Amino acid sequence: MLTLNLVADCDNERENKIHYIYNRFSGLMYHVAFEVIQNKDLAEDVVQDTYMRIIKDIDKIRTDNEAELSQFIRLITYSQAVDFLRKWDRQGFSQVELMEEQCSDTDVKSLEEIIITHETVDKVVSALTNMHAMYRVPLTLQYKGYSMNEIAKALGLSVAAVKTRIHRARQILLTIAKEE
Repeated sequence: MLTLNLVADCDNERENKIHYIYNRFSGLMYHVAFEVIQNKDLAEDVVQDTYMRIIKDIDKIRTDNEAELSQFIRLITYSQAVDFLRKWDRQGFSQVELMEEQCSDTDVKSLEEIIITHETVDKVVSALTNMHAMYRVPLTLQYKGYSMNEIAKALGLSVAAVKTRIHRARQILLTIAKEE
């Protein structure tokens, strides 16, 4: 794999960190990227971009707290996936082209359904991207299937604070949806 070839120039500690992150979190990274991109090949590209970013900053990354590292990797992968979608838009590819590429191997009822669904997802992604992190992160973690207790522990908050932030994040999304 391309990423593992890049570690040849690293010292032993860096190499161990890179291998640890790859072995422990590559599935998580792919899962997060796929949820945003909804395309296997493009999600793999996002994972590679994320590894490149991690390798660049490997000296700053701590691997002694797996919960913090997992949260960091989720957030950086999510960020890379959203950035990928933005780049895709800036390069002039339409969202329809992206959806056609995503759905080329699957049964789809109609192109209209794809466009409507993607427009909705695009609005939600945009709203989430612009949302303050104190609301976005708990909502994203809940969406990923984490319990309120797990989110509270990972973020160093009380369960009540997590519930409040998730509620406010949903209200923000509802307000944006009503405006559209």
